[in-house]
Amino acid sequence: MKFDELDKRMRIYETAHDHCVLPGIYMVARIDGRSFTRLTKEAHRFEAPFDVRFRDYMVETVRHLMNCGFKVIYGYTESDEISLLFSLTEQAFGRKTRKYNS
Repeated sequence: MKFDELDKRMRIYETAHDHCVLPGIYMVARIDGRSFTRLTKEAHRFEAPFDVRFRDYMVETVRHLMNCGFKVIYGYTESDEISLLFSLTEQAFGRKTRKYNS
């Protein structure tokens, strides 16, 4: 089987259950930190329960995510979580949830 044939066949399986966020509905991405206890207590030794440096890093990360190509209209961070509110006009990836999840 040639590559092009295999590629076409595999895309059918990949897209068979595509779910899309409907137009006119806001999308929100929630990004949750993983293993941040090790990061904050061992690797960088941030002060508990609050460290201004960690807060500043998280805020700067939100700023970066808001300006990296997506139409993000609001970003929020609390603890080790980031939430991003996408514009209603965001059309990246055809609004396919599997693309945003990856």
